[in-house]
Amino acid sequence: MECRYCGQRLKDGYEYCPNCGGRVEPPEQQARPVQPAYAPQGAYSAPVQRYSPQEAEGYAYGMLQPGAGLGRVVSPYYAREFADIAAGGRGRFNAAAFFLGPFHQLYRGCYKRFARTYLPYWLALLSVLGVSLSFFGKLCVELAGYGGRAAEPTQAFFVWIAAILLLSLGVSVWGIALSIYNGVTFNRRYFEQQHGDPAVPAHTGAVVGGAAAWVGVYIIAVVALVAALLPAAMQDAQQHQAPGTLPYAQSVPQALPDDNATYGTEHYGAAVSDALEAHWGEGSDQALLNGYIPAQAAGGTLEERLRGSHLFYSDARTLDELFAAAEDVQWYTDYEPDADGTEYADASWIMGDTVLVCVFAVSDTYTWVVDFYSYLNGEDPTADGCYTFWDEERSALLLELYGENASEEPSLARQMRGAWVDGAGGAVLLDESFFDGTDYTLGTMMDGGVQCWVQDDGSYIVFVLDETGNALTARWYDGSGTLRAEQSFTRGTPG
Repeated sequence: MECRYCGQRLKDGYEYCPNCGGRVEPPEQQARPVQPAYAPQGAYSAPVQRYSPQEAEGYAYGMLQPGAGLGRVVSPYYAREFADIAAGGRGRFNAAAFFLGPFHQLYRGCYKRFARTYLPYWLALLSVLGVSLSFFGKLCVELAGYGGRAAEPTQAFFVWIAAILLLSLGVSVWGIALSIYNGVTFNRRYFEQQHGDPAVPAHTGAVVGGAAAWVGVYIIAVVALVAALLPAAMQDAQQHQAPGTLPYAQSVPQALPDDNATYGTEHYGAAVSDALEAHWGEGSDQALLNGYIPAQAAGGTLEERLRGSHLFYSDARTLDELFAAAEDVQWYTDYEPDADGTEYADASWIMGDTVLVCVFAVSDTYTWVVDFYSYLNGEDPTADGCYTFWDEERSALLLELYGENASEEPSLARQMRGAWVDGAGGAVLLDESFFDGTDYTLGTMMDGGVQCWVQDDGSYIVFVLDETGNALTARWYDGSGTLRAEQSFTRGTPG
């Protein structure tokens, strides 16, 4: 059997020619003569060489084609695919359906298929985008409120990150699987929808409408999220509380300001300004911001543990002895603890005409500064009248409390500083930048040495200095407290 339009030899059972898309008539009808239609007098009589609805209904090339241009044009691709499916084939993979997905479905008028497949996926994708925008938008506003810095991440922060990543991964896998499914099954389902007719319509308006609807819903969702999120996020940024959303009380303002905000109000007086200028350029020192609680104070109350602790800058003076030199010192401990048991307390004192407040986080064995701010004495400590200090400024003000002879006080953490060489000639420099909290963080005192946390993996190092101060031993422990390695150093530079 041959196609009467293009001459392609065909097997029995084909309804449409896989080569040209023309309808294949039964053998007994192929001998039927075709009555040509002639063009009007004076018109160009060349045949119109294109596929048309008439071709699908048995019209030959060159015949009049009523209805041409109505959008129903025989597709050679679908003619071949439909003919193959009609002959018992499974239908080949449709690359356009795979890559273009929902837009291809709308273009081909497969609205029910779109509602069953890509519409639920779009709604899920929009939900995940909404959750992600809500979280990261809130985070950005908080960072703006903190002058580009945020409080230490809490457990809830990592839970949100993990949830967003898992949701994003799930939606991505769903989208890939849906694209593969659509590419594999589209031709057969489209064959059933068209009842085998390869004169397929093009629904351009549906594609434009679907894309416009998607963009419009996305924009509306973003605007709604911003409108709902912004007031709460700005309020959180203004509160600027210590980790754990601690409720400030007593003389502590209920809402702290953005860093370096002025609002037309002075935040500290000349005495504080002089102290900052006196130590300008000395940088942030973790030995002034982290401390340890000795055994004799470890079992006491929160206030006793804080006042009995030492900053790593001096093993000679406790915080109680350090703040004894300050004017009108007050200790405040009525904070809500974190879920992990970390407690909070602060020490406030007067420097000139300024009230300084230093907030500490306190565990059983160590403590560290989590916030430090000021406001003018006698003024209402509101967001307009407060200033939150940077780490460098915090170090400077605490160093001012130690006084001129602080560098002479014994401190194992400061005695360890310098260049050290191991037996293989390898060198390490232990200075302020080494213990800056990025990779290594001063923790507490244990086993006669300084414990140093290794960032992110739960392991730690204990540095033990011998009596001469010229030999250093570093013991590496994993997160369970098991000793894994030990390394010895001598003071000096590699020669």
